[in-house]
Amino acid sequence: MAMPSASFDNSSSPTYARLFPENLARTTSAGALDSSDGPLAYLSDLYQRAIKLEIMADSKAIKLGVRRPALGDLLLDETSAHQTVSALRLVIEILAHPAQMLAGTTPLPNAIAASGSHATLPFHLAFQQVRAVLEQKNITLFDLHKLASYDYPNFCYQNFRQKDLRAAMLSGSGLDPALRALLLDNDTAAKADFFKTAYGVAGSATEALLAISNVALFRHQTGLNEQDLYDLLALKSTEDGKPTAFSTTVKRSEQLPAASQTEVAASQVYGASFINNASSPAITIRVPTDSSSGQQLTNVSAGHFDRLHKLIHLQHFLGLPFADVDTLVMSALRAEGQTSAFHFTVNTLRAIGVFRYLHREFKVSAWQFAAMLGVLPVYSVGQALPALDTVLGAQAANGNDSGQTRLIFDDTEFDLDTDAGQATLAQMCYALKIDEQIARDFIATTQRFQQPAAKGAPAKLPKRSLALFSASPQAGAGLMSLLFTGNDDLLKQLAGAPTLLDKDDQPDILDVIMAAVNLTQWARQQNIGLDLLALLLTPTLDIEAKTLPAPADWLELITESADRLGKSSLTEARLASLAAAQQVALKDDKNTWLQLFNPLIDTDGWVKAIPVFQGQDRLAAINAQISMCLTGALAPSDALDVDAYLKTGEAFAAQINGALIAQEDVIKSLGAALSGNSNQPGRSVLSEQHVLLLLRWLDISTATLLNEIKNNAIQAGSHNTFSKSAFVMWSELKRHAELVMRFNLSPAGLELLLEHPEQMALDESGSSLDLCYQLASYGNWIKRAHETDYQESDVLDYLQVINSDGDESTGLEAAERLAKLIGWNAEETLCAVGTTYLPEPKPAPEAANVIVKPDRKTFADYLTSLDKSSRDTVNGNGGVSYIAQNYYWTLNINNVHSGIKPIFMSFQKFLIDNPGPLIVSPDEFTNVYLQNKERARYLKQAGELSKFNGQILGFTDGTRTGDPLNGLLNPASTEKAETKTVQKRAYTVADIDQVIRLQSLCQKTGLACQSLINLTALDAKSSYGQVQSIATLLFASCDEAEQHAINIPLNEAWRDALVGYLLINLPYTPDYRFPTAADVDDLSNLLLTDVQVSSAVMTSRVAHATASLQHYLSRFFAHLEPGYDTAARNIIADADDEWRRYCNQYARWRSWHQKVNHPENLIQPGLRPGKSQPFVEL
Repeated sequence: MAMPSASFDNSSSPTYARLFPENLARTTSAGALDSSDGPLAYLSDLYQRAIKLEIMADSKAIKLGVRRPALGDLLLDETSAHQTVSALRLVIEILAHPAQMLAGTTPLPNAIAASGSHATLPFHLAFQQVRAVLEQKNITLFDLHKLASYDYPNFCYQNFRQKDLRAAMLSGSGLDPALRALLLDNDTAAKADFFKTAYGVAGSATEALLAISNVALFRHQTGLNEQDLYDLLALKSTEDGKPTAFSTTVKRSEQLPAASQTEVAASQVYGASFINNASSPAITIRVPTDSSSGQQLTNVSAGHFDRLHKLIHLQHFLGLPFADVDTLVMSALRAEGQTSAFHFTVNTLRAIGVFRYLHREFKVSAWQFAAMLGVLPVYSVGQALPALDTVLGAQAANGNDSGQTRLIFDDTEFDLDTDAGQATLAQMCYALKIDEQIARDFIATTQRFQQPAAKGAPAKLPKRSLALFSASPQAGAGLMSLLFTGNDDLLKQLAGAPTLLDKDDQPDILDVIMAAVNLTQWARQQNIGLDLLALLLTPTLDIEAKTLPAPADWLELITESADRLGKSSLTEARLASLAAAQQVALKDDKNTWLQLFNPLIDTDGWVKAIPVFQGQDRLAAINAQISMCLTGALAPSDALDVDAYLKTGEAFAAQINGALIAQEDVIKSLGAALSGNSNQPGRSVLSEQHVLLLLRWLDISTATLLNEIKNNAIQAGSHNTFSKSAFVMWSELKRHAELVMRFNLSPAGLELLLEHPEQMALDESGSSLDLCYQLASYGNWIKRAHETDYQESDVLDYLQVINSDGDESTGLEAAERLAKLIGWNAEETLCAVGTTYLPEPKPAPEAANVIVKPDRKTFADYLTSLDKSSRDTVNGNGGVSYIAQNYYWTLNINNVHSGIKPIFMSFQKFLIDNPGPLIVSPDEFTNVYLQNKERARYLKQAGELSKFNGQILGFTDGTRTGDPLNGLLNPASTEKAETKTVQKRAYTVADIDQVIRLQSLCQKTGLACQSLINLTALDAKSSYGQVQSIATLLFASCDEAEQHAINIPLNEAWRDALVGYLLINLPYTPDYRFPTAADVDDLSNLLLTDVQVSSAVMTSRVAHATASLQHYLSRFFAHLEPGYDTAARNIIADADDEWRRYCNQYARWRSWHQKVNHPENLIQPGLRPGKSQPFVEL
């Protein structure tokens, strides 16, 4: 054989590349979306593997098409591959699919809002969005309702009990309509389907009670974990081998005497009192000897499970420990007067609303609120101290106290006039760290409202009294003085037995609490302490002493005024001297000039107040008075002609006016003395006009004041004393001057108060909380005017014009004038002005209130014929609009979802029994008679009505008739009766305050005024759509960052609600074959995703879908998926081997495909499988 030539040409040799050339122009890069080894290809491969394996499934398998139907429809593009999205958002989409299937045609949010078995349900998404947006804007529903009310504030005008405020307490609780209805339904336990609706357990009452008594099932249906259940029942495991291996966690205060048989620490006494109806035996857990049956709840009935159902939902809503919720509820119920058969009422929900507000604003705990309602807890659960021990912290911490110094609460009477009573008083002061006088004042107040109330009756120190000392002694004393002086109805709620009342004319303890809260908050806004405010509103008391030590400011005034007093006093000598200069004399020698001019000058020579009529100056007024005094009083003289007579009058008038000016100069020097520390930042100084108006306010003439100054100036002996009259006058001047300066009241504002108190919404100009609030409101209005480049004079002009008889402007024109002064839109201002008129609200139109013939039934009759569940479905989804909408799409009644099938079967029968137009209310007619016009036209043109076996729905309200195709058949006359439009205007400072409050709320919430009013009008009867529209407007008013912050907790709560809804309802759905005892982990495995993922996790749709399929296939090959027991083992084994070697991770799969696509890649060490250890170590 010849050797190969050395000149062999390699270029002509056949190679793999020459034999199999690749079209490199048509290949994709490794990172491209459509690359065969990229993430999209991997996802597609996983999906196809899963579908192929499902071919071997039997009827027990739950396939991808059921669990995750959207996976097959996922669009594989740049967005799904690379756009980052919240994993929580994707989980909610996944949860929503089966949930919507369960809800049927009912919109999912509506269905979740009406469901109520799991602890996370009901969940009213729209209502919670309203709450979340308001929280983000730092305003609560409670504040919004109370500030939007025209009756705000309730600490003024003796208006402590307000209908609007009570509505605010209820609405401000934050309880959504469904939860509120759940708590207030006191007939639930007696209903045949109670266990089915409350716990999702079917069967007879006896069977269901036995089933739900199983601890495992109870925990599953309520969503409670093991510790939650123990906390709910106030129990702990004893683990001592007894049949009942549980004991109470309740303990009793050591500050109480030895317990009687009825006062021992037990779950029905505290911690789990409500669910046990405060009676024994308490619910406990029994561990059967046969462990296969599991733990059982014992001592239970339907009533117990009803109360358990309510308390679990309330606890989930409040987010408090179960013991705190029980304390809160029971304190409210006992304040209502309930002693047995404990149940929720509207008053209970009001109490919850007030508590939530106090908890948010003042960090008030459940036991502190219970103390306000009259029950200071003397028990606790777990390691916590009883509230009584917490209050007596110093005493409880000092274990070395002798028995004589320790305060023991035994509810026994004591008399302060006895040695034992004195000892109790001393113990009280020591334990509570208060001084003796405060303790004596409180005991005296409490004693007034205890029985018996006779003089000298012994006192009792109730444990609830400790709630009074939550504030500082000074602030607390000021608050009590401001609210309770002269208001025994309020005081007996605090010092006596607090109650929750429904009486229209009496305030209850919640009214008292809110009056105190509103006053405290308002005082903080005005930067004035409650103790100072109480001092300023307390009139100077009459004193017995004739002289008192004079203050420094009074002595300084005396010193400065002494030299000028003599010059400004018109003595008899000065008057006579002027008369001599005018060559006149008195006719009667026994008369004096001071006597002659007595109408103008008092006996001490001080000029009196001169009445000045409109259009007249003061000198002319004095001259007129002089002329009357001189008429017939002068001696006849040849020189006294008319001109001389007039000149004499003018001379005396000038002298008196000059003296009056000099006197007023002395009075004006009062400004500095009354202003006090004028160097204090932000503190106003009294002007001369202020001082003169102050004297007028207090009805003190300049003469009276000058006499007091003169008498004190010439007083023999020391100048350092006060006369009784000077003390009262100076104290009142100082008090009113401080009020003027505290509220920055200008002379013009003070004159408005004196001249037109009705424009300040005051009956009189005396000092009171009413006055202080209106002065603050007036000042706020002036501030708004300044911000819009207007002055106080413009504000006063508005009040003058709007209250004048000649004002003929329209309501809009008046609103335009006001809008300029507050910087708001005229239409918005007009809308706000409309809320200052509060006629009695008209009852909501009902479908039964229509004009109909008696021989036909109305739509309201149809609703009445439905069961409660169906009726709630119809009403919750729009009433007659919901029926009409579905009517035209229900071509085959047998294909309707089972949940609503009875509704439309009964509706079709109702139409057959009541032929003719459907009778509805006027409001319903307007909304529905043209509804579904296009659908009705299609059915008629397509000839579907015969198949449909139906008709075009007609409607009538008794006066009008119409249907979608023909419109209004007999339109009512378009001629309207002439009515006189009521001109809505803001006449007073109180009206303007209402408008400004609404303006502030609109600016804070981002809502238009009418939408804000609609928000405050929402109640338990509001439809889901009404709440949703408000929620949408609120959310739209937020910027992107705010919306993101709102969505984080809201989406997580919505996720929890969906999870709870599925856990309760999926077990009854055949397609899913979901076990009854399944938990959240089981749901995660069913839906192939972590259903408890937080909002912090970010992913892409492709990555999320890939993880789901990896989880599904991993479970399949781990034999955790049901339905594959009979599958071919050899096929599964081969697929399992390929899965584990190449497909269970993207990196492995990609390497595998790179070798499949390009065999030459096998020479790359990193891609070669089965590498030996020496090869790895190279």
